[in-house]
Amino acid sequence: MQPLKIELSWVFQGFAKISLGIVFQATEVLAGLSARGPANFEQAKTYLNRALNKAPESPKTWYCGCTLQGHKVPKCDTGINSKKPLTLEWDHVVPAALFPKPDSCLHIDGSSRMCARKRSQVFRYAEADLVNLVPAESQVNQLKSSKSPGLDETTFKARCGFEVGVTRFNPPLQKRGDVARIWFHMNKKHFDGKLINLGLSALLFKWSLEDPISEEETKRAKDLAKLGSPHLYVPLQDFK
Repeated sequence: MQPLKIELSWVFQGFAKISLGIVFQATEVLAGLSARGPANFEQAKTYLNRALNKAPESPKTWYCGCTLQGHKVPKCDTGINSKKPLTLEWDHVVPAALFPKPDSCLHIDGSSRMCARKRSQVFRYAEADLVNLVPAESQVNQLKSSKSPGLDETTFKARCGFEVGVTRFNPPLQKRGDVARIWFHMNKKHFDGKLINLGLSALLFKWSLEDPISEEETKRAKDLAKLGSPHLYVPLQDFK
């Protein structure tokens, strides 16, 4: 099935604003980034962790809104049964495992992701794109893994609203537009339309309409733009 290229900028005009997301305000911590943002995933995590520590307000995780204390999630009832304590992990909204990789990395022994890191600058910059990295609860990140959005038999639904199936992960309703716009951003910026097929594109388009851009999503996009990672599907000129 051929991937579908969609321009959505016209969709995001004049919608109601809903409070969502997490804002990183420690711009000075990330001074010195190139115009393309961090050059690799480890560098991106380092900068985001420093920004998190400098945040003027208590930050929260992206999917369930759990309050963070440093890199720990002291009290948060996600509804996931686990004996392991909750910690912070930086989640790729679009899983890095789903990024297109060089043909030379598709049939090798070991990790195709590690191979792509070594052989593809496109992959490295995509993996480090700050727009695609959000603070997540470790249990949620593990359940999500490399699953993509979509229709699937739900095997687990968390108290905060995300759904997990055999091969699919659907975020809470109030995050689905954000997720859709991040997928479209990654598809256009790094992969020339090769990331999203026709079926997924229709679902993400629906989510973007049902959950329009919020003020908090816009504020996050403004902050990330200052750090060299502009969000291609959050038109900042439409917001003061």
